[in-house]
Amino acid sequence: MSRPRLAAAIVAVCALLAPGRALAAANHPFLGTVGVAGYENACGLAFGPDGLFVSNYGANAIEGPTTIAGEAPQGGPCKIAFDPAGDLYVNNWHRDVLRYEAGHLATGAYETIDPEPANAAEAPTGLVVDPVSGDLYVAHRTFISRYAAPVHEGEVPTAIGADAGAAYYGVAYSNFPATQGRLYAPDAATHTVRVFESSTGTELEPIAGEATPQGAFIDFLDSEALLDNDPASPSYGHLYVLDRVGRESGTGRPEGVLDEFNSEGDWRGQIKGFTDAGPSGIAIEAGTGNVLVTSGGSEGSSVLKFGPTAPARRLAVAKTGSGGGTVNSRPAGIVCGEACAAEFDEGAKVELFATADAHSVFKGWSGGGCLGAGSCTLLMSAATEVQAEFEEPTQETLTVAVNGAGVVTSEPAGLSCGGACSEHFNEGRLVTLTATPTSGSRFAGWSGSCSGVAGTCHVTMTAARSVAAEFEPTPELPLAVSIGGTGAGTVTSEPSGLSCPGICAAGFGEGSEVTLIASAAPGSNFAGWTGSCSGAAPTCTVTIGAARSVAADFEPRPAGAPPGTVGSIPCESDECAPLPAAPEDPTVGTLVPGASNPPLHFPPTRCPKGKKPIRRKGKVVCVVRSHHGRGPKRKRT
Repeated sequence: MSRPRLAAAIVAVCALLAPGRALAAANHPFLGTVGVAGYENACGLAFGPDGLFVSNYGANAIEGPTTIAGEAPQGGPCKIAFDPAGDLYVNNWHRDVLRYEAGHLATGAYETIDPEPANAAEAPTGLVVDPVSGDLYVAHRTFISRYAAPVHEGEVPTAIGADAGAAYYGVAYSNFPATQGRLYAPDAATHTVRVFESSTGTELEPIAGEATPQGAFIDFLDSEALLDNDPASPSYGHLYVLDRVGRESGTGRPEGVLDEFNSEGDWRGQIKGFTDAGPSGIAIEAGTGNVLVTSGGSEGSSVLKFGPTAPARRLAVAKTGSGGGTVNSRPAGIVCGEACAAEFDEGAKVELFATADAHSVFKGWSGGGCLGAGSCTLLMSAATEVQAEFEEPTQETLTVAVNGAGVVTSEPAGLSCGGACSEHFNEGRLVTLTATPTSGSRFAGWSGSCSGVAGTCHVTMTAARSVAAEFEPTPELPLAVSIGGTGAGTVTSEPSGLSCPGICAAGFGEGSEVTLIASAAPGSNFAGWTGSCSGAAPTCTVTIGAARSVAADFEPRPAGAPPGTVGSIPCESDECAPLPAAPEDPTVGTLVPGASNPPLHFPPTRCPKGKKPIRRKGKVVCVVRSHHGRGPKRKRT
């Protein structure tokens, strides 16, 4: 490399590594798989005194440094946890909870702590152990049980968070100083993480997940939660929550994510790239903060390892001023509103966007180096706080009165009334009013600060304004139908109102459309329309712009002719009878509109003067009558 190019490269590298411009470290990088391959729906993980244990649901076994084969008579091991003494607790999925004493992890060497309930609503769905006291917490669908240490068979638990409408799946316990003793239970009924004080049962504000990239938690069925209680871990005090967010494109497999929240409940990030066939297990490796999660289902599953959470910096947003609005971030994390703080990777670039409420304006940023009223971009080199100021400007009142049957709405939104209503709009704002009549009504016009008969009106709110909208009944205009011809039939209307013979005149709203349907009686064909309708199609649509009249003609159907409505059948004669344009298919016996039917020949209704009908080669034609005795006689030979 030439010296100039080498010098330029060194300058570029130094610029990237300069203070305040450090590259963001990867958050939870994928490190590979651990353990054996091909578990049969591994759905629980826990680190014991000797290493990692995996509950192999399909094989009915707990596998690890010590393997428990044929784990229990009814099987189905899933969620597992160790207490400080090394005792192993196993949640046989939706059935019961067993305890294996340390040093005796062997088939059948257990006692039943939480027996199988008679009611499915009380089925156990997860468990966790206080890493200090050894108290056991078991999540049931509608409550959480607390078993005080030392835990033994027959102990009567204390219920926490009882809620008949809940659907708890999994439970986590915090030993982090600021959140000591709190329980976190994903609730599939509310799509939130419910939070309880374990000592009192008091429920705290839930975690709703609005700061996640999905904007909310999606599917907590067979979920799991885990809190990092290791002081040596980079994610000490962080909560991990399993959410099933959709289906992988191409494979259709359920896609799982682990959402991470810091000790203050701020969204920290997300681990992706695994299949959550439900349920899945989570564990954190002591001392490193590496996160382990099971991936896959009954067709085969494995344990994936992700690196620790990356160094992060906290960004907090404070809204100031008399107005209202929201602040969002890219990447996800801030939704303020509700979630006004989040952690972002150290060195990451974060962009903030402010959106004022309908009756507010965004005045601008302050703090953190943000200025102006556009978006703000921050480099997360340190904890940062930014203020977003929203002001409520002077407002003027727009009053609307609606007379008659109709509705008036506004843009921007605020007004939607069928009587009298009012709304405040920012001074100087252009407001568009739209008048919409109800059925049977029409808009007659505006008065007040609007005028004219157009359906929309624009009002500039430089002062208080009042507008009246007038609606009136749509006038009815007559439509009369008559039936002519020598045949028989009826005419009806859609919408209803006409049924002729019988009711042959009715009123319809001005501007409305009425469809007339002609139906020939047996032995007759429809011949066509005259008046405000034309043509020979059996239906006709009339627009009622004035008084209208329509005549429908019907003619007898010739003998031997197939039933039909309009048109004629070709015949080799000077005059053919009015017959269907689409004659019946002789192979099926039904009319085939638009088909290429073989020509059928029927006797004409009459022949011109001086001609008579005769059959010739199977066809009926009109020929000149012969005048016997008047022409020259043919000489015999």
